[in-house]
Amino acid sequence: MVPPPRRPLKPVKHMSSSQFLILRPEFRSSQGQDPQQSEPPLGSRSTEQETGTSGGDPAAPSTGGQQAQDPCADSWWMILAMVVVMYFLLIRPQQKQEKARKALLAAIAKGDKVVTNSGMHGTITALSEDKVTLRVDKDIKLTFDRSAIGRKVEAESEADKS
Repeated sequence: MVPPPRRPLKPVKHMSSSQFLILRPEFRSSQGQDPQQSEPPLGSRSTEQETGTSGGDPAAPSTGGQQAQDPCADSWWMILAMVVVMYFLLIRPQQKQEKARKALLAAIAKGDKVVTNSGMHGTITALSEDKVTLRVDKDIKLTFDRSAIGRKVEAESEADKS
């Protein structure tokens, strides 16, 4: 498909601001009327619209003495609903998880079998306020921060050992 030939661009005549204002329809006066009685500029309200009277003009909208409501004025409940949803989906589960983690770190004792966050399995041989020493193998002991403990391994039953 061949594109249609382009027309040459016409030079643009520059207008002064006064010429531009005359060409705009809201600043033009109606023919045969006094310029002061012409229609108001677009975007401005007439006194009839502000007072809510239609003045007998059937085309003029009557507000019935009430101001138009802003559609965003009643959307505060949506914002509140979103905050509630965020709380129940994000904040509350995170708080529960943090509470359970603090309880775990407070409950560990010497001799417990634990797994670190990195996946290292071991038995606690020594505890301090912020350090934990794990025995990983017969002669291997490693020291970790207490916060590195990921979970406590429950004692295996006799059926699992065999």
